Amino acid sequence: MKAKKQIKYYDEIFGECHCTNVEFGSYDNQVVMKHPSGKLVCIDTCIATEIGWLWHQGINTLNSCCGHKKIPPTVVVDKKDYGKMDELGYKFTMAPSGYREYLLKTKGGEE
Repeated sequence: MKAKKQIKYYDEIFGECHCTNVEFGSYDNQVVMKHPSGKLVCIDTCIATEIGWLWHQGINTLNSCCGHKKIPPTVVVDKKDYGKMDELGYKFTMAPSGYREYLLKTKGGEE
């Protein structure tokens, strides 16, 4: 049985934010995706690949935003998945909600 290919450079699969004049709270530049729970959710197009990849890793996402080239892209995940996110090398800050807000690897925000 072959071992899974270890991805060392997220640039190989995750792109960058292409939002132009998209404001926070806007539903512009989003795609509808089927969450593993079966619910249809809107995801910013820029981070859709990474969010889908996280779902494939068994991560339950609760909220996400690409940052619209103003702030870094982030995702909030279920507390039971914190350990998995840490193992995948994601960094976090604490959101006002009390959940961890993980920085996505998709390029975005001010550099």
